[in-house]
Amino acid sequence: MADDTRYLLLGEVIGMCRIQRAELGYLIRGENLNSGEPLLASDTSIRYLAEHHSTVDFDTLLRGNISFGALLELYGFSAVPSPTNPGPGYGNPYFNGGYLTREHGSHRGGTVDAIQIESARSFREPSTRGRYAKAIACALRDFICMYYLSQGDSQSAQSSPGCSEEYRYLCSGQLSTYWQLHINVLWAGILTVTLVYSACI
Repeated sequence: MADDTRYLLLGEVIGMCRIQRAELGYLIRGENLNSGEPLLASDTSIRYLAEHHSTVDFDTLLRGNISFGALLELYGFSAVPSPTNPGPGYGNPYFNGGYLTREHGSHRGGTVDAIQIESARSFREPSTRGRYAKAIACALRDFICMYYLSQGDSQSAQSSPGCSEEYRYLCSGQLSTYWQLHINVLWAGILTVTLVYSACI
């Protein structure tokens, strides 16, 4: 990998959410997301990502059309922050990240970014769980390939998100078998673990 390759650590916490959506934690308080004021990357868990894609406005990385939240919504599940839900809304609970996000994200420096996912109960129901697991795996795959494995500048990465064409079929269409779901999740998990391991050696 190139010396400037970026890394991502994705942690999922199963939580109870009043509003049925995935809460993505970047160490930004809900009231700050709601404020409409410009947000700074320096105190977030994706500081390294922002520094290495400095030509892209941070708010776009965080909740614009090329954000992780946007990708999750592309695969059918509401998320905050995202283009649809820039903030949790006044008076709504929001979990902005816990211990792992604080300790292992890049807000104190380093090359490992972190995003924490708080999953809505309805996303974890037996009838939905498989689609949700696939959505996370596919959104994670696209996000990593768009920002951490891309060649060239961030603008070229934005125009063609995701991995090479040979992997596109993994996230297209409906799941037809139990094993296809697990292959998708396993693929994304192996990629994430490999990136994190590489960052630590």
